[in-house]
Amino acid sequence: FKHWWESGELKPGVNEHSAKVFRKFAKKTNNFECGEIEVICALGVSPAAASYTYEEKRDFWEKYCFGPGLQDHDVLNCGGEEEEDEGK
Repeated sequence: FKHWWESGELKPGVNEHSAKVFRKFAKKTNNFECGEIEVICALGVSPAAASYTYEEKRDFWEKYCFGPGLQDHDVLNCGGEEEEDEGK
């Protein structure tokens, strides 16, 4: 995974956890200038991550993982339907 970060293809997500964890690669990749794949460092859902409430964890996952994933799914599905319609 380190090699992939150093390749410059990845960039940290827009949340503070991702920025903090992955900032060590910023200098090597010219501040993620060419990064196209966004990587999220997510809050742990385990009860062991007790410094965050259930609500904080749920909201984090909704905002940075599930929401964007569902949005991408909708975009990809709508794009696929349009292409099918054009071919008819």
